[in-house]
Amino acid sequence: MSRNTAAVLSLSLVLVLAAGLWIPRVEGFLRHNGARPISSSIGMTQLYPPRPLTAFALRDTHKKAFNLSRLRGHWNFLFFGYSHCANACPDTLDTFKKLHKLAGGLSQDVQYVFVSVDPQRDSADQLTKYLEHFDPDIIGATGTNDELAALTGQLGVYYKRQAPLPDGPYGVDHTSTIFLIDPKARLRALFTDTTNAHDIAKGFGTLRRKN
Repeated sequence: MSRNTAAVLSLSLVLVLAAGLWIPRVEGFLRHNGARPISSSIGMTQLYPPRPLTAFALRDTHKKAFNLSRLRGHWNFLFFGYSHCANACPDTLDTFKKLHKLAGGLSQDVQYVFVSVDPQRDSADQLTKYLEHFDPDIIGATGTNDELAALTGQLGVYYKRQAPLPDGPYGVDHTSTIFLIDPKARLRALFTDTTNAHDIAKGFGTLRRKN
């Protein structure tokens, strides 16, 4: 194994482990801000009361505004990551692809959103090419760090750019959780197992029937 390969594998392992550490932080953040997480047996943590989101302003891959109004009127699965991510992001995007078949798409008022926390590298063109490998209906969005903070700060999402490796690449630690936003732009549930599309679809179906 080459030194560069070993370094990349080490970085990937660090990022996977780090991503898992932020799950308790999300729920703790939400409790601190008045929401009461209710765990369920199908891997879904519901929020009671639902947490309304406030204004934010990002841009999608078509360079159009992606803001609060884009969430209203739809159920939204949100995930925060970046296109150079080694494991968690491609695994979750593969889950989104499966969910699109299991839970429906825009014709069923469901949309899937990938928010990049690496705006330095994830231009609109880069995100478009990346997401096309999974499902072209996935919405890609990003913004400056200040613009991202207006949304990540409401959800307790953590991200931090790491120091680059000797040959230049760098990783980004980030929360690895799927956030479910309801048609009133309120956070309704969290899914911490981002790879089990069938359980996520089942949990979503249960919650949607109660809505």
